[in-house]
Amino acid sequence: MKSDLIPVLVDQYNKKTKTFNGGELFWLFEVDPATQDQWEKRIVCALCFTKKFLRENGVAIPAIPYRIYLSSTFTETKSLLFEKSGGKFILQPNAASAVVGGALFAEQKTKMMDVHEYIHILMDNIQFAESKKTRNEGFFNQPMWYREGLSQYIQGKKEGLDYFDLARKLEYLPPFILKVMNIPTEKFWLEFGIMDYLMVSENHPGLTGCASFVQFLVEKEGVGFKNFWELMFFRGELRDFYKKIEALAGNNLFNILNNYLYYIDKPFLSKEQSIWEMPVAAGRDFRGEFIFENRKFEVLDLL
Repeated sequence: MKSDLIPVLVDQYNKKTKTFNGGELFWLFEVDPATQDQWEKRIVCALCFTKKFLRENGVAIPAIPYRIYLSSTFTETKSLLFEKSGGKFILQPNAASAVVGGALFAEQKTKMMDVHEYIHILMDNIQFAESKKTRNEGFFNQPMWYREGLSQYIQGKKEGLDYFDLARKLEYLPPFILKVMNIPTEKFWLEFGIMDYLMVSENHPGLTGCASFVQFLVEKEGVGFKNFWELMFFRGELRDFYKKIEALAGNNLFNILNNYLYYIDKPFLSKEQSIWEMPVAAGRDFRGEFIFENRKFEVLDLL
């Protein structure tokens, strides 16, 4: 399987350590024993949970390591992400880690979502191996809500979270049918609120919007986890991706959308509606209170 992994992205590092269950930590600085121990325990726990959860849901995965490049500062992490993404990824303030090229880049003190990030690593490497096998015949094309929602749904299982409850607690959240919920962008979370909002409330509209819809498809629309997982291999147009979901759910997209919105106590969206408006946390004032701006989002023409 090693030959099917995305190649190592950083050749020079101070030290490399491994966990017994597949963690690979590349230390780019002189790490103290306490920090090393903390990270190794964190990764062991994340790997154990993820592999058990996937196995119990009928998903077999290859031996893909949890590969992490650890920096001593936010600035170094941000620089590495920018370099390794070819200048396409700019790490946002208060976000001290991100996955690029099948590996996690993190600042040593970051409080990240461990399982969430490993799912991204799995997906990147599994898709890379599949592309090698098929000689890059077309691009994998999953909406942003799929990639983020799948990762966060499994993270929530580890933490015992119910995203339906979190969705109902929000006055507004973005439905999956919005254009910005479907296109890949490193500024995805900022579309629906600054990172501070996630840290303070632990209920970010963008994250909850993705994960609650995944939960709805898997647990209420009868798609099932294994079928949903295998959507990562989809190649083709976005419209056809949604046709695949319709076939798995045995329901049309308009009904799925409004069944979901009804279930989480949110207003319906009509077939003619082209704009979705909602307040977004855009900053904090001198008191530390959040400043909200009303923003408009384009609805995809898929209904």
